[in-house]
Amino acid sequence: MSTIQGVQELERREWLRRYVIACLGLAVGCQHGPKLPDSRALVETPAKRAEYLARMLRALCTEIGPRLACTEACERGAELIRKEMVLALPQVGLDTFAMTGWELLGEQELRVGDKKLETYVAQYGPGTGAAGIRGVIAKNGTQYQIVDKASKKPLANIDIGPFGPAVASSYRGGGLPRFGAGQQEVALLDKAMKEKLPVFAKADAKPIPECKTSNVVGTLPGESEDEILYIAHADTVYASPGASDNTASMITMLMLAHGMSGVRPKRTITFVASTAEEGGSHGAKHYADVRQKAGTLGRIKVCINLDSLTYGQNFQVTTTDAGLWKLIGDIHKDLKVDATPKLIEKDDTMDSGPFRAGGARTVHLNSRGHDARTLPLNHRPDDTAETIDPALVESSYLILMEMTRRLDAMVLS
Repeated sequence: MSTIQGVQELERREWLRRYVIACLGLAVGCQHGPKLPDSRALVETPAKRAEYLARMLRALCTEIGPRLACTEACERGAELIRKEMVLALPQVGLDTFAMTGWELLGEQELRVGDKKLETYVAQYGPGTGAAGIRGVIAKNGTQYQIVDKASKKPLANIDIGPFGPAVASSYRGGGLPRFGAGQQEVALLDKAMKEKLPVFAKADAKPIPECKTSNVVGTLPGESEDEILYIAHADTVYASPGASDNTASMITMLMLAHGMSGVRPKRTITFVASTAEEGGSHGAKHYADVRQKAGTLGRIKVCINLDSLTYGQNFQVTTTDAGLWKLIGDIHKDLKVDATPKLIEKDDTMDSGPFRAGGARTVHLNSRGHDARTLPLNHRPDDTAETIDPALVESSYLILMEMTRRLDAMVLS
């Protein structure tokens, strides 16, 4: 039996259960005030889920494009996501805050000898100024650098793409501009270092103080205040529409919200489309701080971070929680998922990390399997809507729906 067939049987049973309850006049959502929003029809079949995925990818990645936090494009994306959550959830809002944004001014360039290299300067970091910098290639250990030819003073670092081509990364400190270059340029950089070829680099950039950006937060209240929190970042790096990182996974989260709508679960379920993950998980940290100040952080019993689930069929499960790891493995077996999840036994340092302060059990879900085809697109302009395999989103949706059902029925303390 395939993954889809296995879950279709579970969904048939769940539909029958809800139908019987409704016929008896005992629908849980009717016991607690006004009727809940119900958008399950948007995602009730595999075909409808594929249609929903394509529509949302087109709107976010193709029509809006890159959505660096604190930009108008990012806030347009947040408003679109908010409208989708309103269809599914009774409590939806924007969690807006100010941070230091970043803007690239004009074209960026990296030229070695007479060759112009593809390059992306690290976002949130310093630029070179409008005039650019000139020097030669040197090495500090394994780090390529541009240094002043006479004084040997470092002027900029050059980072080699982890998966092949040049990528737009987030600044990691060090005080110097950081330019990305592809692995295919290593031979040229070594030649330039040996022959003292001239190098020119330019990326005029500036920080934007007190720039506003927004998390989108939607909640389906449960019978209990105990809470399951899903979080998936909605921002991208400045040079990429971010279909795999992380738009498709965030859309999967929206599909979960639609799929769970219309009835009241045992536990409250909250969905956060976070901002400013690229560069330090600022959105997740802000929302955790908001919950801490409100005295409700401790209600979050489980936090599930969805990040790049379309790099392949095999979940990469980052957690130190043996129970969550076992649950994910059991679901794969029970649904006969043709995939092999891998445990990375450490705590998430990204978007679910801030919620451990309140005692939440956390897990970060990424993926691998189609590495040669998908990983080289990471943080690049070609991480587009057309590269997403809908089958990976469908599989993730089915697994996560079942995970939510089981967590809703479990003792989570």
